[in-house]
Amino acid sequence: LSPEHKSALALSSHVKQELTALHLRRIALFNELHSADSPKQREIAHQEFQLQTNQLALSLLTVSQRAVVNQIQLQQIGLQSLLRPEIRATLALSDDQIQRIQGLSHQRMQLSLGANAIERSQLFIMVERRIYPTLNDNQRLSWLRLIGADEVPVALVQDEDPKETPTNEAPKETPPAD
Repeated sequence: LSPEHKSALALSSHVKQELTALHLRRIALFNELHSADSPKQREIAHQEFQLQTNQLALSLLTVSQRAVVNQIQLQQIGLQSLLRPEIRATLALSDDQIQRIQGLSHQRMQLSLGANAIERSQLFIMVERRIYPTLNDNQRLSWLRLIGADEVPVALVQDEDPKETPTNEAPKETPPAD
């Protein structure tokens, strides 16, 4: 994560220490388990190991911090993340919308083959501009909330019961019974 993203998470020094310790333990474990593997085997194993490590790291965060991590990830992936099952469900995308997004994403991948970094960036923007109109107004609003564009963090999955939010309203008086 960039320094800007790290500050958005507002990690306590204890959590930072826990994350560092987790990272060091996981590196040592990976090296111990895969030291005899070929470079190709290590690369394949590393991808799965990294996913597991990320899940363990997320478990050290609060729900609101995980919501911020979700926002950062969605911002980085862009509208192509609409193809993720949890995003599809959250936005209630139709089959037609999913097919259109898949087609545009596939087109971008095909055009990206052999492209340099600037061309890939331009293709990303071009496809984002073509995907966005496939959403209806409610889906666009939900998407903006998911990426934090409206400054309201949204957790895709809650791991604890939400607390009742206090209101500023006075309790309503009930008329006395006759």
